[in-house]
Amino acid sequence: RIIIALVVISILGLLAVPSANAGGLPEAKFQPRNAPITSGASVTEKQIIESALPFLEKWEGVRLKAYIPVPGDVPTICSGTTRGVKLGMVLTPAHCKAMLRSEATEYWRGVAAYMTEATLRSRITVPRGGAWTSFSINLGWVTAGRATAMRRLNAGDIRGSCDAMTWYNRAGGRIMRGLVNRRDAEWVNCVSGLGNA
Repeated sequence: RIIIALVVISILGLLAVPSANAGGLPEAKFQPRNAPITSGASVTEKQIIESALPFLEKWEGVRLKAYIPVPGDVPTICSGTTRGVKLGMVLTPAHCKAMLRSEATEYWRGVAAYMTEATLRSRITVPRGGAWTSFSINLGWVTAGRATAMRRLNAGDIRGSCDAMTWYNRAGGRIMRGLVNRRDAEWVNCVSGLGNA
């Protein structure tokens, strides 16, 4: 029993949810977590992340047992988590949700670091923040942050920014239906509240 307990403790130690501030991101800009992310907005980081979770679970899927997504890839679990994952691992839905929440926070903070004060203050809504979180998880926050979509958002062209997000629909040089569908769903969230203008 002691050996089993030690094995379980060791596995849980390996599965520790990574810090949401991995990579030295500018955490102070977004703290405290439940406060508005900007002085002129009522949107909080927590609202953005919580709204993004069901969207991410839909598009990333949830697998409780570690697997290899494609030959030559690394072991993956939950909604695309690869950090510290070993084949044979099995997690609970609650643990997967906690890992996804942590990763979503990390990626939101990463991409938000590319946003101007004006963007954070007046252009980010809960659905739009969720769209950017999904976009950055799928592409990586550096790619998302350097994209034309970000330049347009920071310039105040919100609709143009949302449109530019849809350009990222290829893998291996080919348009992928799944990416087209995901970008379309992100676009709907991104333009939410803009009206027909």
